[in-house]
Order: sequence, then structure tokens, then C-alpha cells
Amino acid sequence: MTRYADIQFAVLRGRETVNPWLAAFGGTCANYKEFAGPKTWRETFNTRNEMLQWFLADTTLPWLFMSDDDIVLTLDSKPLLESEADVTTPHVVGTDGTEGHRRTMATGAIKFSRKAVELLVGKWKAPASSCGCNQFHNVCVRAGIQPVKAGIVGHVIPVIAWPGGEYTPQPTFPIATLMALWEQDKA
Repeated sequence: MTRYADIQFAVLRGRETVNPWLAAFGGTCANYKEFAGPKTWRETFNTRNEMLQWFLADTTLPWLFMSDDDIVLTLDSKPLLESEADVTTPHVVGTDGTEGHRRTMATGAIKFSRKAVELLVGKWKAPASSCGCNQFHNVCVRAGIQPVKAGIVGHVIPVIAWPGGEYTPQPTFPIATLMALWEQDKA
């Protein structure tokens, strides 16, 4: 039996390969597709719109779960995957226990209803003066959708996309620890 048969999983690939945990999870799901990542941070927003357009044109499923390739789904992610809100994002918790994006949303992992995708397709734009997460939160609110938060995901390499800036890696835990966990997972 495959998991989450009513959800289309779409992963934005920014590196050579998707992290092994997300790829393994995707292999157990009925509907999983990877999309080539953009070359610049501004193109990220166009690619996300293309993913929304693809979902409407090529699938009939009621739900889209879109994530970056460095997201790790855990048991703590189950409320996110099972949410029935039109737009659901995870809580973003740093290694120090503080929550990021407390008043807005994080866009590294989002679950959309088909209705929300219809309202939001084409509206994901590169921000002019704020974080892309905050900007997209405002787009949702203007479209009449109040995003909710449920669950937690792991984020291997959190980034912040600021206008004119670069992706700035800020690992949430040491890469050596991550690699050791991956090796254990393979065994």
C-alpha cells in the first residue's frame, strides 16, 4: 500500500540529487515528481509557479505537497501532511528552539489544496524588499487564504532568499552528523 495516494508530491531539486531521506519517502508515495532547480534565486519563484501550473494541468489530485530538496519528513511532519487547510506550512524551529517565521510562513515545504493552487498560480514573484516566504504569505492572504501551520520538518540546509542576495547556507546541525545519520539509514 502506498502512502498519501491523494497528494501529489513535487520536489524542487537545487542540488545534484535529492537528499536520501526525502527520496526514500517519495518512493513510498503514489505520486512523486522532481523538478529541476533554477540557476539563480530569482528563477526559484518562476519555477515554483511552473510547478503549480503543472499540478493543475497534469494531475487531478486534490492536494499538492511542494518542497525543496533539502527537506526531511519525520513523524513530526504527519500533521502537515494530513492537514485539510487550503495552505499549510510547517513550524520552523531552529536548533536553539526558537521559531522562525512566527507571523508568516516558510515556503520550503507547503501543502496546498487544489482550490488554493487555482487562486495562487502565477502569483509567486521574486520579492522586492523582503524574504520570499513573507512575500508569498502576503499573496495568500490577499487571495483570501490564511495559511496555517502544522507539524515540523527537518531542513538540511536552510536558506534565506533576499532580493539581490544569494542563498546563504545556515545548517541546522553539523553536516558530519547528518552524513552519519544517512549512513545509519542505509544500513
